[in-house]
Amino acid sequence: MASFAQRPGGWLARVRRNGVSESKVFATKAQARAWATEKEAVAQTAPSTLPRKTVAEAFERYAEEVSSTKRGERWERVRLVAILRELGGPDGNRLLTELTTPVLAEWRSNRLEEVSPGSVLRDMNLVNSVLNVARKEWKWLDANPLKDVTRPKQPEHRRRRVAADELERISVCLGYAEGELAESYGAQVAVAFHFAIETAMRQGEILSLTKDAVDFEKRTAFLPKTKNGSARTVPLSSRAIALLRQLPGEEDGRFFGVVSASCDALFRKGRTRAMIDDLHFHDSRREATSRLSKKVDVLTLARITGHKDLKMLMIYYEEDMASVAQRLD
Repeated sequence: MASFAQRPGGWLARVRRNGVSESKVFATKAQARAWATEKEAVAQTAPSTLPRKTVAEAFERYAEEVSSTKRGERWERVRLVAILRELGGPDGNRLLTELTTPVLAEWRSNRLEEVSPGSVLRDMNLVNSVLNVARKEWKWLDANPLKDVTRPKQPEHRRRRVAADELERISVCLGYAEGELAESYGAQVAVAFHFAIETAMRQGEILSLTKDAVDFEKRTAFLPKTKNGSARTVPLSSRAIALLRQLPGEEDGRFFGVVSASCDALFRKGRTRAMIDDLHFHDSRREATSRLSKKVDVLTLARITGHKDLKMLMIYYEEDMASVAQRLD
């Protein structure tokens, strides 16, 4: 793959093949292009030293060696299978070297007609990771063909808040009653949602929470495994403690008996019955972070939520301009 850059003495042409880069400076860009084209033509006629590996083999190896080390292994494997159906070729035997930039660009465009730009970006990031590992570590590729595919514009951060009446309606539809034991899975999902709004914890962190990890006296919950890979301790409000006491508990020590897949399905059903539009379980984390930002400073908030980049939290400290206007008089 050739690249060109203007230099004080002319145009620099660079060609990379089999991990080896060759470059030369020319007086004009046309000369640089001609040289690069000739080099690439010679490289294409030379016998390939790359192994004949399929896209399926790359995705499967990535799932076993890389996805298996991640906290979200299950969902990443599901996404890999879904993407492979689209990129694996009509017969599922497309060679990895046939996964060219035009093929990937067409895939991106087709995906944009079906899902949001944010979803396409997440899928492209996953494919990019697979191809980078295949190139750098396994030596199955000379270059990453996704590198030259234009990415969709990053969507604005979701700003969905959870209204009080929405919280009440979905709680009723899930079978939750304040102060009563949450024995049904639906009621436990409602407890988990309320608990998330109190703590800013993620769904997976909440559902895997064990009694050994909670100190009721100090009102803290220790999370040994989190999405960003770092353990953290979360302070619990009196409301959060009361919610945990509404759960019957499981024999394995977990507070919640419901698993993530069931939690998502039950939450969607409750949302539909409550006639609420565009509400996701994860919106509880934004709601909780917004509420906590009114009570603690940004450094403390980062320790609670697990954010490593403070810039991501600063949007919660943007004061409403109507409030600022009141102070101008």
